[in-house]
This record gives sequence, structure tokens and C-alpha cells, in this order.
Amino acid sequence: MYAVENSSITSPRLTLKPVSRADIPAIVSAANDLEVARWMSRLPHPYTADDAEVFVAKNEGNAGRVWGIHDADGFVGVVGIVHEFGYWLARRAWGKGYATEAGKAVLGAYFANPSAVPLQSNHFTENGRSARVLNKLGFGYTGKSDETTCRATGVAHTRRMMTLVPEQWHALNPLIIETLRLTLRPVIQADAEVLSAIAGVQEVAPMLMSIRAPWAIEDARRWIEQSRWRGRPGFRLAITLKDGTVIGTVGIGPAARGISTMYFIGTAHWGQGYATEAMQAFLGAVFKRFAPECVIADHFDDNPASGRVLRKLGFEKTGEDVAGSAARLEPAPVSLYRVNRSQFEAQL
Repeated sequence: MYAVENSSITSPRLTLKPVSRADIPAIVSAANDLEVARWMSRLPHPYTADDAEVFVAKNEGNAGRVWGIHDADGFVGVVGIVHEFGYWLARRAWGKGYATEAGKAVLGAYFANPSAVPLQSNHFTENGRSARVLNKLGFGYTGKSDETTCRATGVAHTRRMMTLVPEQWHALNPLIIETLRLTLRPVIQADAEVLSAIAGVQEVAPMLMSIRAPWAIEDARRWIEQSRWRGRPGFRLAITLKDGTVIGTVGIGPAARGISTMYFIGTAHWGQGYATEAMQAFLGAVFKRFAPECVIADHFDDNPASGRVLRKLGFEKTGEDVAGSAARLEPAPVSLYRVNRSQFEAQL
């Protein structure tokens, strides 16, 4: 399992950081509790300082894979993704939601990588608390189980196997971007009717590649399905007002084609700076999350307003071409643009 970029992660109540020798007394105190050890396969009992020394030494090279969990009062447990997702908590931390909070923080960092692969986990059949935590985090049962013996108690247990795939994680944890006046969130099928209405008009559709005028609702549904949020490039977000009104979309193309961006705003909301506001926030999130070398864009030459938006965001014109639109009878001239991260950030 690859390491996540952040060896230290913070959440509202917790700090997750690499385990160290300074944690040994607290690790021994927590892990030597039989009520903790009885729910794990390999933890010995009694648990000694020598055991903690071995654990810390073994995980010195696992920064970004194993974290000590700390609350305001100090060490409370461990969470990791070395071979699978797992965690344990000191008894004083039970019942506070720490396992879910720490797990969500680690899984968020892990699945932020577009190349993340599914994670496995498991729990003893009798351990309902862990079952609830794993379910809250999005893990589902595989239908498989195995038999194991708890080292601390010598009791045989059945372990139920679970898995969490990237698409499930991202469905439960969608990308949401807030600005002063707008919310950007993944497009959903319920948006089809309004998007077909605001994009499938002669003022908007000819400025886009794949949208017709008029634009059938069923075509909008397919367009939405093709650009669902999956945690990797190749998605669109709906641009909404704070009251939930959908006024347009922003998006980026699949990485295999280069990171290209597009947007549109419905005519009823032109001239109010919404495109610039949405794109500024969106591109900031794209550069932070996916770290592309650059983002490319274009606009039809009979749409100079889009060029003004792009230039405000730091884009520089790189050339000219011709391109087609499903709402045009023939190809038309386009201007090509490019922005790298430093150019974009210089405009902020």
C-alpha cells in the first residue's frame, strides 16, 4: 500500500502523526488492557514496553501509512493502511466517535490519490462496534470470512472481510467547493432538466463542443453520467447559488487527454461575475488535489467573454485552431489557452 503525502493529518478533534518512542508509555498503557487486546488477532497480553519498542521500530519507515491518534490529552490509539485498513483505540477513547473521525481523515488522504486502489479490512463477528465504524466509513462486506485466534485470549473467532473501493468512497464524500456566493458540487441526474434548459439554447450551446440546441433531457442524463465525480480527472460540478439554484457547470477532462477545463453559465446569470468566481475556486481545487503541470482551455472566437474570464484567471493564449460544436453547422475558429499553477496563483 502506498504512503499518503501527509505524514501528519489533523481533523476537528484529533491529530494523527507517526508513532515515535515518546508514545511508548501510552501505547503500553492502552494496549495492555485486555478489553482492547481481545478484539485484535495479533496483540499479545500482557503487552510490555519491549512489545511497544518493537512496534515503534517496525513502523519508523511507515510514515504516511501508520499514525498515532492523539486528542487534546495525548495518545489514544493507532490507525493504519499498511496492508489493509485497521485501527485500535485506548478504552478511554471509546464511544467518542474517534475511530470514525480518524478513519475518515486517513481514508480521505488515501483516496485523494486518483490512482488509489481498493482497501480491505475486517472485524471479528462479535465486534459490533468495529462493524458500525467500518460501515460508516463506506466499507462493504465481500461475502468472505476466515477463522483466526486472538493471541491475547486464545479464543477462536470468525473474521468478516470488507472492502472499500474508490468510487464508493467518493460517492459518500463528494467534492464540495464553497465561494462567497456559490456552491460547486457534483452533477447529479436530478440536474438534467435544468441543465438541458439553460445549456440547450442558441446563446450557450454553440459555445460548447457536445451540447445541441435544443438539448434533450435524455442526452443531458447521458452527459451527466459520463462526467460523474469519481475522484479523478474527468468530471463536472454543478454551479449553484446558495439557495441551490443550478446556474451552470464547470469541469475538467480525463488526465489521459491532458487536463482541460470548461464551464458554462445560463443566460439569466450572465454579467454578474459568477463564471470567474466559480472557475477561480474550481481551478484552485484542481491544482491542489491533482497537481497538474498546467490546465488548458479554449473558446470559440465569437465568444470573447470566455476569453476575458480565462485571462482574468491567468491563462495565456497559446495559439489558434478550428473546432466543431454539436450546435453548429460547421467548424469555427477557436483560441487556445494555457495556465500553470504559478500563473494562476499570481492572479489570486
